[in-house]
Amino acid sequence: MAITNFEVYATRLRDDKLSVKLKLTIAHELCESLEFFQLQDYSRFVSILWPVIRDLLLKTPAVFMSTAPEQKLRSTLLEIIQRIPHSEVFRPIVLEVVTTLVSLVKVENEDNAVVCLKVIYELHRMYRQLLESVAQPFLELASEIYRNADQMLKAMDSMDTPASLSTPNVNLMSPSAMSPGPDAGDATSKNLNKAMSSFKVLTEVPIIVVSIIQANRRHAEQFVTNILPLILHMLELSQKGAGLQPEFTSHSLRAANSDLITAQSKTLSFLAFFARGFTALLLPSQDRIAQLTLNLLCACPAESTATRKEMLIATRHVVSTEIRKAFVPLADRFLDMQVLVGSGLASQCILKPFAFSLLADLMHHIRAELSPQQLTLMVDFYAGCMHDQSLSSGVHTMCAKLLHNITECIMQIPDKRHGRVLLLSILRTFVSSFSAIGSSAKAAIADIRTDHAYAEDKIYGPGELIRTNAFEQGDKIKELRFLLRSLVTGCKNVIYALRKCDSTLALGMHPQTHSVRDDDSTAPPQPDSDAAGSTTSIISNQEAELAGFELDLLAALLREGLQACRIHDIERVKVEVATFAANGNKSCTDGSNPVLSREAQLKLVDREGKEQIEHFANLFVNLDPAVFHELFTSQFDYIFHTMVEHCAAISSVQVFVAYDGTSPAFISIMLRYLCDRLDTLGSDDEPLTSTMLHMFKIAFLALAFFPESNEPVLQPYVQPIINSALNIPKGAKRPENYFLLLRALFRSIGGGRYETLYKEVCPVLQSLLEMLNGALGFTKCASPMQELFVEICLTVPVRLSVLLPFLSLLMKPLVFALESGPELVSQGLRTLELCIDNLTREFLDPILTPVMDDIMTSLWLHLQLPSSASTHAPVAARILGKLGGRNRHMLLTRFPTDASEQSSTSDERLSIPLAFEGLSGLVSMPLADAVLFSTKVLENRVSTKQLRVVRKDTIEFVIACARYVLLHHFAVPTKSEQSSDHGRQLILLMAEPRSQMRLANISQPTTQGSQLFEQRIAACPSVGDKCKASVCIEEGSKPVIDVVSQSTEPDTASLNDLSLEAPSSAAGALVSQDGLASIIWALSLASRSSDEARELLGAVITQSATQHILQCIETVQFDQKAGDHSDACTVELANVIPKVISRMLVASLDDLSSTGCQMMRRFYNALCEQLDNDVALVGHLPAMRRIVSDLCAACYDPDTRIKRGGCLGIAFAVQELDLGHIWLTDNLLELSKALLFTLKDTNPTAVQSTPSIDSRATLLEIVRMTFPALMFAMPDDDDLDIDQVSVEADADRSQDKDGDVDMADASDSGMNHDTDPKTPDLSPASAIPAITKPTESASVDVDDNNYVSHLQGNAVDIKTEPVSESKEPISQPSYKTGDDAASSAQTSTPMEIEAEGASASQSLEDDASKDVNTSSMISLDSVTSDVGTTELDTQQFADDDKPNGNALSPSATAEAIKKTQVAFQRLSARLSPENGRLLRSFLSLIAKELANPSTEVREAAKACLDILVGVTRCSTTALLLPSRDRLLVPIFGKPLRALPHNMQIGNIDAITYCLGLDPPFLEINEELLRLLSEALALADAEDQALVNHPTQVHSNTASLTHLRHVCIRMLTAAMVRPEFSDAKNTPTRARIISVFFKSLYHKSVEVVDAANDGLKQVLLQQQKLPRDLLHTGLRPILINLSDYKRLTVASLDGLARLLQLLTNYFKVEVGRKLLDHMQQWANPQLLQAAAERSIEDMHEIKILVAILEVFHLLPPSASVLLDDLVSSVVNLEVHLCRRESSPFRKPLFKFLNRYPTESVVYFAERIESAHYARIFCHAIGSPECGPLRGALVTQTPLLVSLLSDFCTSVNDASAMSVDQADTVDTPSAAPQSELAGNETLYKRLYVAMSVAAVVHGCLAHTPRWLDEHSSLLNALLDAWAAAIRVGSQPNRSSYLARPLLIEHVIRSLLLATQA
Repeated sequence: MAITNFEVYATRLRDDKLSVKLKLTIAHELCESLEFFQLQDYSRFVSILWPVIRDLLLKTPAVFMSTAPEQKLRSTLLEIIQRIPHSEVFRPIVLEVVTTLVSLVKVENEDNAVVCLKVIYELHRMYRQLLESVAQPFLELASEIYRNADQMLKAMDSMDTPASLSTPNVNLMSPSAMSPGPDAGDATSKNLNKAMSSFKVLTEVPIIVVSIIQANRRHAEQFVTNILPLILHMLELSQKGAGLQPEFTSHSLRAANSDLITAQSKTLSFLAFFARGFTALLLPSQDRIAQLTLNLLCACPAESTATRKEMLIATRHVVSTEIRKAFVPLADRFLDMQVLVGSGLASQCILKPFAFSLLADLMHHIRAELSPQQLTLMVDFYAGCMHDQSLSSGVHTMCAKLLHNITECIMQIPDKRHGRVLLLSILRTFVSSFSAIGSSAKAAIADIRTDHAYAEDKIYGPGELIRTNAFEQGDKIKELRFLLRSLVTGCKNVIYALRKCDSTLALGMHPQTHSVRDDDSTAPPQPDSDAAGSTTSIISNQEAELAGFELDLLAALLREGLQACRIHDIERVKVEVATFAANGNKSCTDGSNPVLSREAQLKLVDREGKEQIEHFANLFVNLDPAVFHELFTSQFDYIFHTMVEHCAAISSVQVFVAYDGTSPAFISIMLRYLCDRLDTLGSDDEPLTSTMLHMFKIAFLALAFFPESNEPVLQPYVQPIINSALNIPKGAKRPENYFLLLRALFRSIGGGRYETLYKEVCPVLQSLLEMLNGALGFTKCASPMQELFVEICLTVPVRLSVLLPFLSLLMKPLVFALESGPELVSQGLRTLELCIDNLTREFLDPILTPVMDDIMTSLWLHLQLPSSASTHAPVAARILGKLGGRNRHMLLTRFPTDASEQSSTSDERLSIPLAFEGLSGLVSMPLADAVLFSTKVLENRVSTKQLRVVRKDTIEFVIACARYVLLHHFAVPTKSEQSSDHGRQLILLMAEPRSQMRLANISQPTTQGSQLFEQRIAACPSVGDKCKASVCIEEGSKPVIDVVSQSTEPDTASLNDLSLEAPSSAAGALVSQDGLASIIWALSLASRSSDEARELLGAVITQSATQHILQCIETVQFDQKAGDHSDACTVELANVIPKVISRMLVASLDDLSSTGCQMMRRFYNALCEQLDNDVALVGHLPAMRRIVSDLCAACYDPDTRIKRGGCLGIAFAVQELDLGHIWLTDNLLELSKALLFTLKDTNPTAVQSTPSIDSRATLLEIVRMTFPALMFAMPDDDDLDIDQVSVEADADRSQDKDGDVDMADASDSGMNHDTDPKTPDLSPASAIPAITKPTESASVDVDDNNYVSHLQGNAVDIKTEPVSESKEPISQPSYKTGDDAASSAQTSTPMEIEAEGASASQSLEDDASKDVNTSSMISLDSVTSDVGTTELDTQQFADDDKPNGNALSPSATAEAIKKTQVAFQRLSARLSPENGRLLRSFLSLIAKELANPSTEVREAAKACLDILVGVTRCSTTALLLPSRDRLLVPIFGKPLRALPHNMQIGNIDAITYCLGLDPPFLEINEELLRLLSEALALADAEDQALVNHPTQVHSNTASLTHLRHVCIRMLTAAMVRPEFSDAKNTPTRARIISVFFKSLYHKSVEVVDAANDGLKQVLLQQQKLPRDLLHTGLRPILINLSDYKRLTVASLDGLARLLQLLTNYFKVEVGRKLLDHMQQWANPQLLQAAAERSIEDMHEIKILVAILEVFHLLPPSASVLLDDLVSSVVNLEVHLCRRESSPFRKPLFKFLNRYPTESVVYFAERIESAHYARIFCHAIGSPECGPLRGALVTQTPLLVSLLSDFCTSVNDASAMSVDQADTVDTPSAAPQSELAGNETLYKRLYVAMSVAAVVHGCLAHTPRWLDEHSSLLNALLDAWAAAIRVGSQPNRSSYLARPLLIEHVIRSLLLATQA
């Protein structure tokens, strides 16, 4: 725009002739063009147009109609002024502009005045110094506007047209709206108020005044003094129609009220400015200001969000000054969220942070002036906020800080109980927040583990999602961590404040600390209960309730706090999951830690998380000792499992251990818990075992912190820890953990400072060293386990003087130490030097002599090793010098050279001919060392990148060598059809008997048989006569290296072309049998990782099977004249493969056995395929027998791993391979002996798991398969003449008596015959499966013994009778299955078959008949009369199901034995002669093992007999009778005392087993009575009398205990025999019964149980014991009961067992006597002194617990003791300060279960008492109280009545309050939300809470309870509704009972719905 245009505009606007509308158009055009001006144009514009605009505004009158043109013109002109940039061009006219605008405000309407005020504010902000002269006029204008406030209110009533609705969200500096254009349509006309009477104008004034006052302080004070009354008056203006609902007010009125509220909010901000700068002027009006602020917040409309926000901000400024004291009386009103935030949805979502900030500032500053009632409201308000999950974590953090800030004020409340209740309420709120954090952490960790995104509903909660500013996950976790830190700090303050409020946390739960009884303390309802009344007189019921609440909250705090600390575990879990995913897995859904070990997890714990846990643990270090014991004893199980899941939580243990006040107590609790669970230390749960070991180490290290206080605590647990390593539980998968624990113990207590602990080690020192020395033989050399054992031996914490008798046991570990790592070498050198320095030569030399060579060798090596130059070499040289002349003995010994210098043996010859340039001919290169190295590489399963490359190259090398050796040394092609032809040929040849015998001879697994087989193979003609062998290397051919390379290619010759013929002599010299075995072994190792090697190995196995069949053919076709054959079969593949398979099956490496099983199956399948699946023939092949022989030999190996491999190999061969029934019968004895040997050789001190379980299962499976039920199929027994059988047996007995040989005896003694290899007639008869051809029986027996002797591998000459006197049929050679053999057995002659068995047992029949005749002469009446039992005539046994319930009388014993013999003869008649001999041999073997010293062997033998009893349908007695002498003669041959303890145990257990057989197996004869007398003496003797020296008692404790146990069991078995009831045995019976009584007090549980069972059996026979015998047995008990000081735990346990047996002999008075003794033991002073330490190990507490254990065994009438017993327990717990951790609870619960209905009624009547209520709740929730819960369900109406009484009390109190309100006629007299309480109401509230807790505890076990009893459900719901209406009194426990009642009801409903 040109400059002249400004003048044109100015001229036209000055023209008075122009109409207003035209001027409006010009002004509007001018206003729109301002945006296009340049900066230099504004100065000209201002100088030309400003005077024109000013004149128009001043001369044109103001118009108050919104649509008038004049109004629009004035508005446009003001807009032009507003839009002019306020730069330097405006400075010349700024004063004139502001003056003009101020004058306009006085005359303008409200719209224009608002624009003027905005311009004034902007100009004053820019040109403050130029406008000082205008300050005073404007302040006067502001005062005048405020004076017109009343007129403004009146103007609201005079409005006749709708005023424009001013937005409630208008900002203080909001810009003016654009003026409408001139062409805009006319809007609805409305009247405009005058500026001086408008709330809109008033809204804009405060901000300008503030700006002026800030720039001109001299005007401020006077202005504030003058305007303050006007401001307060303006704030007091009330809205029109404020009390009406919005639907009843007009739109214009609501708009006017909105303008008023907006103006008042600005004025309140104005006042807030004055409050901060001129506080002294406002103090006189502070009460008025506080009330006005509250009124404004209450009057603000719900939709005015911005206005309320401004009010909250202004109020926050006001309360930050001294005026806040005026808000103290109004604090309770500000705690109402409806006042602060209002009811609008937008306000609820947006304004809560501002409201909480205001409230936080207010309450923080006035908390010291708040009354107790206001503090209560404040606690309730902030507790509710923390429970509100819709609030952010930041708000929760602020609330937590406010709550813990007011704890100081709560401590100042005069009523300590009131403050205590408030603090507990705060603590409960914090616990809920901990729980919420723990839930969030758990959800986040679960999402991370399952590879899911973070679920918002899990992280935020369902209510928090409505927040518009929801944080991201990372921010959320960070906020939760900050909240956790605030909560821990708050809990610390709360617990400190509780200590100041006389809480049990500081004063404990001692009765004397609460001696002042409350007025509301009441006794239980029963007035006749003196004990209960005395208990409640000690401590008030109110105190008991509060103490219970405190303990519950502390327990919840401990649990939830530890879970909340997992919020710091999220990052560690992320790393774990990332590591898990890196290993190729996608997720870890089971929540386990499959990748990282516990040590790695602990390294990932961040420092902040560890510090947070330590900070949390510090909350509990200052608790009262009794409270600390109660808390951690009851919660330690939860703490431990939390530490298993959250590894960082173990940091809390270090805090408790490092604090002097809690260290002994916590260590005691922790060690007791861990030692009770030592059996789980050997499990494969790595987190659990690592946590246990870590906690043990912390406990041990605590000795260094406080040795004086912690050493007595550790002392009782030293021996249990050592014994855990001595007696590792069966099935322990990680036994090394026990030794790691032992090493940690020895490391901690070593050093010579803990003499008390050393004394605990001395008794078990010998056993420990012997066990460790034995374990060293079962571990690998240089393994971690070996180093662990060595270190434990060398660090045993005892003095050298104590170690001297066992110093020889340290020599072996010393040698191992000198050959181990650097640490052990140092330890070994120190030990050796210590011995040399302190022991004389005469004493030390004999000990060192056995290991001197090894010690000298180790010292010599340490002098040579470069690594020992600076550390071990000087010490080794010093020791050599101290050894004196002994160090020169080493010169006489030549030390071995390096292993690399030793050449390989010639047996492993394996070489390859290679051609080298420059050399003529071929050079033989040995490969044995290379193959050996390859084997070591392949056996190493460590997986590293470098080793993987090496292993790959090694596999290629092994495959190349194998191909070369196999293809070039066995290169005669053959076809698979030829293989089948060979198989058929062998089957045809085996149809000849002599062929079978030849094959059987070479099949024997003995050295002689192997040599015979090799001789025949060497002399046999080669199949190669049919096709000549090819030469491996021919002269003049290409280099052999090319042949080797070509042999590795896939297109080379097939492995099916392997030779079936021996190689040429030239080639055979290159490969020996051992060399071939080594290459096959390496190939089998390579097959685990290479498919090519696996395929090659399979082909080799297949061809070896074919070659083995050819060997068998040649053996069967063997002709003696062919022995001159010149070609020898030096290397046979068929000889190598079985050896490799056997070696693989018994390999010590775990993963090799599976490879061996695969090779075995491949070899078996190849043989079956070529022999047309003739499994019987496969089983008889020499290769299969050789493999089985090797497996059996492995069972005898000393190495446990090889022994286990042999057992697994046998199990595989028996269970997985079908070798035929005949194979099983032929190998039964060999397999059984091998498996039984593994059971015998079980070493109890071995660390590795023994194969006993596998051996037993395999043996039983073999027995089942060998003796199927069909074998014993019963023929028509009526055709068998038993008398004739016996006659023939008697006839044969005379001639067989001297010549008959027992098969099992022969096998054990190692008998054998010298057999001629050329005589096939002497082959074992057991190889012939059936008998069809008669021959001499003696010859068969001799051959059978020869066969058994071959199994043992011995050759001993035996003498046999002539074989011509007895005949026995022999079978034709045929192979049948087990079914065929059983069917063929039925055709044999039973008379001839049974001759041998009948003759062997005929003498038993004669002896038995004599015993029967003798015993039948004794009358049973004389026996019963002697002992005084009259009931035995009519009832001999009370229960038929008991052992020997149908035992025979003495007169029928011989007849029963005779019938048993006949039954066995019938059984033998149904079997073939071979099967009969096999059965008798096996029974003879098993019968002998019944007395084996090994328990495992005895149990296996019994299990085998049980199997045979089931399949034969004969009794065990019938099966054992033929082997009776074999079993009993060794037992009765020597006295028991002449045998070792284990043999005594075996013999006694065998006799016990025989005594329990039915029909009877043993007679009560002199031999048995002598043995019983010996056993009776053993059971009655002391431990010192059973050992050679008193010092051996401790080391033989286990064996002595077991010996007593088996002795008592044998005596029990003899007592139940009717023959033993003879009058002559009465003294013996009396002695046995007295021993039973005496054994009831033994310290061993198994001995006590055996004695208890014995007395039970006696009482079943004798309904009444003789008076003198009973008096003798009960005398120790009666004597101890007479005086409480003589009571012991053992005597009380004995009394309990006698009560179980002799209940009718005791009266209820015994219980009363025990109650009196309890009162004597329960000394209050003693109990209160013991409350501060661990009570479980105290003698007095053990006595009290043992007394309580007796009550549930009293007669049924003992229910009358219920009140006294429960009251006594309550009294004990009160004085001991124990609740749920009380050791008296479990015995009491047993008594309650005995009388459940009476107990429920009893506790229901006393449920008002806190002690009784908590015991009842604990009992109902305990898992062992099932009967009590059942009775509670039946007593549902009783609980319903208790809840109904509470609801009735609430209704009565409500009605009373309403009546009082009507009488007073004051609305405030009866609040509608709460009811004034009375004493009865609050008592019934606590009762209802207790009932709800009982229901909750019961529903956890019986969730269907509410479904079946709807009345209880309705009562719970009514109680919930009634609890809401109950008014709370903060100085009572009911303040805490009400929320607990509601919580229990809700949890009960949840349990019911989940069911």
